[in-house]
Amino acid sequence: MKRALLWPLAALLLIPGGLAEAACHPDGSVNIYNGTIGKVPVRVALQADTGKIDGRYAYLVSTADIVLKGRLDAAGKHLTLTEFDSAGHPQATFDGTFADTDASGTKLNCETLSGKWQLAGKPPVAFTLSLDSSGALQLAHLYGAAGVTDDAVVDRAATAFRNAVIHNQKDVAAGMMLYPFETNVNGKRTKIANAQAFLAHYDAIFTPAFRAAIAADFPRLMFARDQGVALGGGDVWFDPSGKVITLNN
Repeated sequence: MKRALLWPLAALLLIPGGLAEAACHPDGSVNIYNGTIGKVPVRVALQADTGKIDGRYAYLVSTADIVLKGRLDAAGKHLTLTEFDSAGHPQATFDGTFADTDASGTKLNCETLSGKWQLAGKPPVAFTLSLDSSGALQLAHLYGAAGVTDDAVVDRAATAFRNAVIHNQKDVAAGMMLYPFETNVNGKRTKIANAQAFLAHYDAIFTPAFRAAIAADFPRLMFARDQGVALGGGDVWFDPSGKVITLNN
């Protein structure tokens, strides 16, 4: 229920599988994928223009996005990407195929990608990506819809807040909130007026399940709309300055 309320725009932006063409025929939108390389979670942003692909991706521990460049074949089926290190040197490749249909036979369009990722000189590793959201975004400035002028500010704030929650650094988290706000405390909607109230209710707000949800999501390449930038599938929302404005626990 929580995500249905928080993600109406994302749901509208997702390409309807039943109406889509086979494989992948991109329209210039930025597609955000969640998936794994081997067993390691990754988030990937890709933008295609007449076969040319630009992208970025991150691991949960990434402190910067990893640059991707490559091509999609004319049939919209086979994708090749080169991954570059911080100095601009190629260091790994993605070689993947977009699925034509899902398990039920419904046609797909750019929604599922799988193949092999290979670090130079190492054996290939299987990867799988599934479309999370798509929109008319700028790859270099994903959070513009939320009024953000510098995406890095929000990425740093999301990383710091996520780390504070993971390590139970209550005072750090308290200092990152924009007061007052409302959240659930023991199943009741409660106004949190200041840091003192936040700390008093901290353990009731950050239940084990809520902390796990925050820990599992990427503080980079996040979803943005006019109400803010979302971490944890909409569990935490940030304003353009990086302050936390909503906790949906």
